[in-house]
Amino acid sequence: MSNYTGMTNTVIVRRVVRWAFTTMLVVAASQIDGAGQVASNRCDGCRLQFDLAVDKNSYEVGEPVVLSISLTNVGASPVLLVHSSDVTGRSDGYQFDVFDERGNQIADPGRAAISLLKSIDGIASLAPGRSDERRLTLNYYMAPLKPGQYSIRGSFVTSQAEPPVHAESNQVIFRIEETSAERLQQRVSTLVREMDADPGGVAPLLGFTGDATAIPPLVDLLYQKNDGVGVAALDALLYLDRGNVEEALLNALKDRGPRANMIQFLVERVPSTLTKPSLIQALRSTNEDARAAAVEGLLLSSDPPDPALFTPLTAMLRDRSAAVRLKATSAIGGYANQQALTALRPLVLDADADVSEQATIAVGWIGDASPVGSDTRRDAIAVLRSVAQSGRGAISEQARTWLTNLGAQ
Repeated sequence: MSNYTGMTNTVIVRRVVRWAFTTMLVVAASQIDGAGQVASNRCDGCRLQFDLAVDKNSYEVGEPVVLSISLTNVGASPVLLVHSSDVTGRSDGYQFDVFDERGNQIADPGRAAISLLKSIDGIASLAPGRSDERRLTLNYYMAPLKPGQYSIRGSFVTSQAEPPVHAESNQVIFRIEETSAERLQQRVSTLVREMDADPGGVAPLLGFTGDATAIPPLVDLLYQKNDGVGVAALDALLYLDRGNVEEALLNALKDRGPRANMIQFLVERVPSTLTKPSLIQALRSTNEDARAAAVEGLLLSSDPPDPALFTPLTAMLRDRSAAVRLKATSAIGGYANQQALTALRPLVLDADADVSEQATIAVGWIGDASPVGSDTRRDAIAVLRSVAQSGRGAISEQARTWLTNLGAQ
């Protein structure tokens, strides 16, 4: 890897993969019909019928639109279906398109949601003649709707069959009725009162209202310790006015400091000139979560790395928090020069295994980015050799892998 963008992507991938593995739950395949063997993936002549209905014909603005779904196997062979914990149904193969009276498709903010890294709970076999019944919330697939008439079309594909089995639903019509601002804000207030009991469940409902008064309580959820709640809040903010959301997050960043859940969201949407001053200030926070998030924010918002940030980021390598040091090793490794190597050298022996491993990886980045025969490359190889010979298990193996990549084994 020879450029900073690649290094940054590696850091992000490592974080996402670790999160995915810690949350993944895989359980045994089950039978929907409760009899027989689980079908083979080969599914010649398989056919599904997709029946769709709404729970009522009209809704208030921001009210959840609940879909009743029935997938019926009308073919001659069993069909394998994914049943996951993803409440939207996207991971299981469902997609819903919503259109206004003129036939214009309504935007789907949920496509950008970050909570779709959901675990697969199981795979079920749907026998011929049997149906799989589900209820899903349509609001995950559409921006908050104004009063008017709308139509829905659903589609389904199961990736567990070869070839894939597709099904298209019937079209369903529903209305959004005129709803007073007072009535909408009452809904928000009711949801806020329920937030303590089930913050992760209430967060999307606040987003579905489309009302600006839902933004402050969602921002509050970003400061909870529970990562799942923070992710749900960020996904909910996608359904609200982008300008209002960005302003609220920038104010929170300035007044309350950064948190991990909000950083990538902000970096992708707001110019770094607006976020960097607050992130630099947060490096001095007494809250270690804020310091770690600040380092990550400066890493993600500096491509190529900003020389002016080298000194404050290097100071974070000595932070008492391993989480902060871990982020800082990635940030300093991105500079890929002799100064960065000198700063990282002590970290390959850090008492925290994750910090030590990430520092070793960062030294590998520096060696890979340096010209063959240069002093920096030779010094990086020397550091990697010392780690390889240190007998530190996976960390030493990481060093040996980099030595092989650098042709120095």
